[in-house]
Amino acid sequence: MGPRALSPLASLRLRWLLACGLLGPVLEAGRPDLEQTVHLSSYEIITPWRLTRERREALGPSSQQISYVIQAQGKQHIIHLERNTKKGFGGTAGMAFVGTVCSRSHAGGINVFGQITVETFASIVAHELGHNLGMNHDDGRECFCGAKSCIMNSGASGS
Repeated sequence: MGPRALSPLASLRLRWLLACGLLGPVLEAGRPDLEQTVHLSSYEIITPWRLTRERREALGPSSQQISYVIQAQGKQHIIHLERNTKKGFGGTAGMAFVGTVCSRSHAGGINVFGQITVETFASIVAHELGHNLGMNHDDGRECFCGAKSCIMNSGASGS
């Protein structure tokens, strides 16, 4: 018997777990002097049907809704909404508020992207988390890691 193909939901769960496992090394590479631990405490997959139902119940998309979700959890969280478009649109768009890791209303971000690898996904999330942690784009600065650009370069996640 050969290997069985994963269902789309199982594949998505596996990608999330792999991406979160990759975030630690990606973040640590930028600051070798910074001792930190990054781990996945929870994840949630929202189906289009649930989103539709929630939109009907709510007044409209707003930061207050995201704030409500954060407050409903009972702890401080950073929430990033990720949208994978099957056809893509030629790039990646990302937005996250800078220095808002402790804000109940703005600790989060939004990313939209096409078909990408798990490694690219981890880099995009790390870039947007960098903004939440207070980092700006480092365009124009020399990158010392040997790569073409650093993780906080504006072209790193298409932002």
